[in-house]
This record gives sequence, structure tokens and C-alpha cells, in this order.
Amino acid sequence: MKASNNGVDLRRSSEAHILIQIEQLVQQACLHDKAIGIAPGLSNIGQTILPSVMRTVVDKLEVFLSIYNPGLSYGETVQAFWNACEEFDFINAKGMVKGAPSLGFWMDMDRFRLYDFLYQIRRYATSQACLRKKADRLYESKQNLQSINDYVDALRARYSKLLVVRTDLHFDLKSLAPLSISNVYLQLDKVLEVLKKREKVFENAVGNIWRVEQGNRRGYHIHLVVFYNGQLAKSPEFKSHEIGSFFQWDIMGGSGWYYSPHDDRKKFKAKGKYGLGMAHHANDALYENVMGVAGYLADPEKQDQYLRAKPMRRRALGMGLAPTISIGRGRPRNQLPTLVDGDALVPSPLEQEIDKAS
Repeated sequence: MKASNNGVDLRRSSEAHILIQIEQLVQQACLHDKAIGIAPGLSNIGQTILPSVMRTVVDKLEVFLSIYNPGLSYGETVQAFWNACEEFDFINAKGMVKGAPSLGFWMDMDRFRLYDFLYQIRRYATSQACLRKKADRLYESKQNLQSINDYVDALRARYSKLLVVRTDLHFDLKSLAPLSISNVYLQLDKVLEVLKKREKVFENAVGNIWRVEQGNRRGYHIHLVVFYNGQLAKSPEFKSHEIGSFFQWDIMGGSGWYYSPHDDRKKFKAKGKYGLGMAHHANDALYENVMGVAGYLADPEKQDQYLRAKPMRRRALGMGLAPTISIGRGRPRNQLPTLVDGDALVPSPLEQEIDKAS
């Protein structure tokens, strides 16, 4: 059964939320770029807008610096902020945080230091390298969407019936403050380990797609789509709740919760977009919806859900290898094209084992 969050909003001190706050600061600095570097009094924008940005820097810099981890790979916008911090020696060359300066440091010389700090943020955020990385992320999403479509096609060609099950895995909002992205991947690996062995709730699983995301309201969460052999597994609703309960209790010890889209099947069916449950090989209309369910995990339009930080060389999106099959007497069907994910070009050893086992 889905655990209730009791309407509790995401804590302001959580790593996920702080990273989004840093991103918003960088975006605001870039939005009002014409006023950055101009002395107060020379620009109406400088008088009315920038003081709000400045207050964010003064009030929250210490909190922002508290989550810095040189062992993580950051998104381009957040990295622009860290680069500016390095310019001002708040973070040294070894990646050690030296701390936020006093208010007097910022207010010296009529706020020029604040303007300069914001200018440095904008300089990095609008650099060609940063803009290219942002464009690459959109391109990667489109490429991964095609890979997912190929993957579902291969599963469809291999199995006469597939049971498609989706479960969204969340972390208890009351205990999000100490939750780091590294810990999220630690919990994900526990799930993937059981999936690799096809044990417990993943018995008769023949494929899987997962994605780690980061939202402003609920922080880090995991979308998981599991494909079962439809000849051996029957109830998608039961399976979804079984996976959710497994995550909530076996993996998280009661501090996680989950959402099952199967509970809202009437709403999706009314829109003609329900792609969960039993999918028969010959049902083209249903498989179009299955593609929509799977493709949602790599939707290029979900730009606000991407991870602002990841452990080094880990992927935000993963799936098993497509089955190699023979069509009639022809050649075997090709395997899954490589997923594209920024600096995570090589999956972790566990992810490689999952790929081989799926």
C-alpha cells in the first residue's frame, strides 16, 4: 500500500532542494546579466532586481557550500556556481570548502564584490562549454528515447505477451534532509541486485527500464518499469504494489514510499493513454501506449526533472539488453543501442551485470 506523505513539503535543507536553489540563483543572475558588473545607482534593474539575488548569496552561501562534494559530477548550471566559488577561493584547488565570508567582505567597496561574484557565475553559465553541455543533455534525451523504443520493440518481438508494470519509488519527505544522491544510488543498487538475480518481486522479469530524477517538490525519486513474461505473471496492479512494498520495507526499512500508476488506470484509459498491464504482441494500439509509458522516462520535455548531481560515472537512466532473437530463418535481432548519458559513458559494474542478465 502506498505510504502517505501527510502533505509534508520537501525540507529546505535537503541536498536535492539546495541544488535546485543554486540552479535558480544562477538562472536569475543570467536573466539580469545587463545589470551585473554595473555599480549600484547606474541601472534601475541593478537597484530593484539584483539586491534580491545578492541577498540570496549573502544569506545562503554557507548552506550552499555545505553540500559541495568534489566526488560528484554536477550539471552545467550548478557547476557554474562552483566555478565562481573557486574563483573567490571559497573552494580551494583540492576541492576543500574553506567556508563563506563574512557580511563585511561582501559589503566592502559598495557591493562591488557581490557584483563581481554574480558576474563570475554568469560568465561560466553562459560560456560555450556550459551551453554545449545543456544542448548535449537534450540531444541525449532524444537518443535515449529512440533506444527505449528499440528496446520495447525487441521485447515485443521476443515475447507473445508482456506484463508491463511501473512503480515510482520515493524517499520519505520527513527524512530527506540527510539524503544525498550517493545514498539514492546506494538504494538503487540494492534494488538492481535483486533484479539481476530475478528474485522475490522480480521473478519472471524479462526486462527493465529505470531512471533517477530530481524534482523541486519531492526531491530525488526513481521511476521503474519492469517487463514480465506475460505467460507467467498475471496481475500488474499486484506486482506494482509488491515492488513498492519491497522498496519501502525491505530496502528502506519503512522510510520510503511509492506510487503505483496502476491505481489511476481509469484516468489514463479515459485519455486513451494507458500502456500498463498485459500487452499482447499483435495489439499495435496498446504497444503505442507502452512506448509512451517507457518513453516517459527519457522524455526530452522533462527538463526540470534532470539530476543536478550524480556520482561519478553513473547513469541517470538504465535498462537491460534487448533479447537476441531469430526472426524466422533470418539473422538475430540486434541488441540495444548504447544509452547516452553525459560523463557516464561506462555503466557501473553492477549495471553491466544487470544488462547482461536482462
